Amino acid sequence: MPTVPLYYEGVGRVKGRAEFVRPVTTGKDGSDPAVLAAVAEAARAGAAVALLPTTSTTASGYPSYDGLVGYNSDPDVEKTGVPTLLVPGRVADRIQQYGADVDFTARTVPARSYCLTGWFGTRKPISDPIVVTTPLSGWFTCAAERGTGIALALALAAELSREHPVFFLGNTGHELNNYGVRAYLADEFELQPRAVFHLGSALAAAAAGPDGRFALVPRGAASNPGFDAVPGLAADLASARFNRAAKFPGEGAVWNTVLGPSAPLLSLAGNFREFHTPDDLPRVTTSPDMLEQAYNAVRAAANDLISAT
Repeated sequence: MPTVPLYYEGVGRVKGRAEFVRPVTTGKDGSDPAVLAAVAEAARAGAAVALLPTTSTTASGYPSYDGLVGYNSDPDVEKTGVPTLLVPGRVADRIQQYGADVDFTARTVPARSYCLTGWFGTRKPISDPIVVTTPLSGWFTCAAERGTGIALALALAAELSREHPVFFLGNTGHELNNYGVRAYLADEFELQPRAVFHLGSALAAAAAGPDGRFALVPRGAASNPGFDAVPGLAADLASARFNRAAKFPGEGAVWNTVLGPSAPLLSLAGNFREFHTPDDLPRVTTSPDMLEQAYNAVRAAANDLISAT
């Protein structure tokens, strides 16, 4: 049976019958109350291991996903110590009927991961570049989750560098409460950017309709200054189904906290039915046409923000 651990929740060796099994339905990709409550219950019960058949409803308005789902984890948050395995929600009834045996071995190994940086349009660093940033790591093949954002970020950096030097920042550790960008901004970043464009998850994620044709799924967007102060921004983003978000999404929230509201910032991110799953494959979740539609909107929105500030 396919499984993925809830990282950092528990280590050691467990072999035997899984006595604690709790089906959960999640609506978030991390810190979901349903998942946290199930693991806390396992700890109170003294369980040696927790087995969670998981169904994802992260993508609002789309059918739930009952396959294997990866789940973000903050290593700095206090854990229960109970080894926890996520399995597809569709096997919940089978496990309840027949039970499940677990052979679990895990340990935490200190290591490093590195952010990727580069300059477009100049070989000499300047103090006020345009910054284009995107996460580099993700779950499974992460075609639409990460691949589309990376593609659009590189294209945008190259195009904007024709008018102004661009600093490109690719981050790892997005799955660990945005650890990479938080560490980089705290320890390394000394620029005063002309503007920052955070191109996060699902930038060109799409779903096939009844006729088999792809259409972009809704994603979120937030900006400084706000949409109402940037002519054309809302309309250009809406052309690729980027809607106003109530708060800065993903790593955009980290940038907003560090730079403050006076720094021009556009942050884009979203999710989709196959988000954080093995089914996030190019043929399933995106296409060249979707990439082009999303890029045209992102490029126009970037120009809107630059022109307004």
